[in-house]
Amino acid sequence: MKKKSNLFLLISITAFFGCTENNTSKKEVKPSQKIIQQSEIKENKQLTKLANFFGGISTSATDSMIPSEIKSQWDVFNKDMNSTYLRIDEKKKIMNSWKNKNITISNGTLFYPFSGPDFLHANIFFPEFDTIIMIGLEPTGNSTIDISNYTTPDAFNKISRSLTTILNQSFFRTKSMAVDFKTENLNGTIPIFLHFIARHQFAIQSIKDIQLNAKGELITVSKQNKNSPYYQGIEYTLIKNNKLKHLYFFSMNLMNTTYAGQAGLDQHQELGKLIKNKNISCTYLKAASYLLHRNEFSILRDWILNNSKQIVQDDSGIPVKYINDTTKWNTSFFGVYNKPIPLFYERYQQELYDVYHTNSKKILGLPFGIGYKSQEGTSNMSISIKLK
Repeated sequence: MKKKSNLFLLISITAFFGCTENNTSKKEVKPSQKIIQQSEIKENKQLTKLANFFGGISTSATDSMIPSEIKSQWDVFNKDMNSTYLRIDEKKKIMNSWKNKNITISNGTLFYPFSGPDFLHANIFFPEFDTIIMIGLEPTGNSTIDISNYTTPDAFNKISRSLTTILNQSFFRTKSMAVDFKTENLNGTIPIFLHFIARHQFAIQSIKDIQLNAKGELITVSKQNKNSPYYQGIEYTLIKNNKLKHLYFFSMNLMNTTYAGQAGLDQHQELGKLIKNKNISCTYLKAASYLLHRNEFSILRDWILNNSKQIVQDDSGIPVKYINDTTKWNTSFFGVYNKPIPLFYERYQQELYDVYHTNSKKILGLPFGIGYKSQEGTSNMSISIKLK
């Protein structure tokens, strides 16, 4: 990574007594200072180099590890990504300004279901959150990362293709991602996560295979629990400004019941326990396929409504009828709402249309595009704060 984590000394002032006796036997307290060096947060430089490789970031360390057979292809990728992120960085400035003005709960634990590997937007809107829990149908991969698996043009083309929609339209195409990244060589979504981690200038301390146990606890996978029926995931421990950020990603079925051979939440209450244990500060929902509009996703919807202090979403998240109760939620609406894209016409919300068109003066501006309608002036967001 171009910018290494800053190291600093923590000065701890410790008072101790210097005793001086005189004829009156009085004691005088004299303060003294002692400098204690804080233990450095250790970076795994090899993992950071791998992240820069997938991020298309050229450094002397990264360049030395690129296999000769893909060097020309990687150089093109590096050039394309540098050009793309010039545009993205300009949009990020606008999104950051909007975020600073409107998202009032800005730290703690973020819950981002239906996310895919979209660390891009999670970090744009919620950069100060020290814990992020993300869930999608895309495969997680495992913590063993072998660069030799990415030495064919086909492998790198899939990585490039998977980034196209998120970088240009702000969402992933789950089905194509699932096909591209189920091959053992590509190791799930790890290359995409590492891409965004590098592009957001994080160093990496560790990448671990983890598991969500019956108590809703996140534990490291060991030989003893490797074949457990509980959810398997990945933990990325990231470093920036000598602070740690814990990013978790699970691949799981979020329906109430079985889907594609995976048991539903009615048989996996551990996710609900995790949500409660982690004291969720905010839930973020974007391009969520309107799944929480359906009765088949009522368990997850209820967990979010019952445990979130703040919900930031577009209209594809939780239907407005659940957050428009002014005795329970204080909701602000931004942007434009007319109707969903044709694929989701049946998820049109008359109640949300009325909110936007009956009291249009109360609707606040949204100076960027997001979600399924990624053009500025066509999309919407809402921020709901739970009332105490």
